[in-house]
Formats: sequence, C-alpha cells, structure tokens
Amino acid sequence: MQTIELDGSRWSERLDFWFALRAALGVLPEHGTGFDAFEDSVFYHPEMLSVRPPFTVVVHNAPPIARSDIEQMAEGWAFQRKWKRENYGDDVEALIVAVL
Repeated sequence: MQTIELDGSRWSERLDFWFALRAALGVLPEHGTGFDAFEDSVFYHPEMLSVRPPFTVVVHNAPPIARSDIEQMAEGWAFQRKWKRENYGDDVEALIVAVL
C-alpha cells in the first residue's frame, strides 16, 4: 500500500488541507473540493485521480483549524470502505490518518 504524506505545519486555513489533498492525489482540475467529491472519486470514480487506491494518507502537524475536516474525512472513508465491501464485495483500501 502506498503512503502519501502531508505536512500541515504551514497550513493557516481549512482550505490548505483540501488543496494539499487535491495535489497529493492528483485530481483533475474540475474535481470538487469537499467531502463528497473526494469520497466519490476515491471509492467510485478513481479515474478522477492520478494516484489510485490502495493508499494511506498520513497527515502530520495538522493545525487545529484543519483537524475536524481530517477527522470527518477519515470517518467517511472508513464508512465508505466498509459499505462498499459489504454491498459490492469490493475492498477499496484508502485511509486517512492524522498524526498529531
């Protein structure tokens, strides 16, 4: 499994996380910036990404302003992974982990 490392030590606003994730996954220019857009592309439309699962995104030094988004994304991805495995028999190995 590929590990993608993001360093949040210089992030000063919430969108910095989203822009870093967009760049790290190599999303197409028309790709949205938000929870639903990333879940759809990672779990259902990986052709929208240049980096495709399996992967783990590890976020280091996330500032408080970005932590709730990272935690929500991690929970959403865990739910989508379980749902897709149970309903389609397909395990999409994609995780987000915050290292504080």
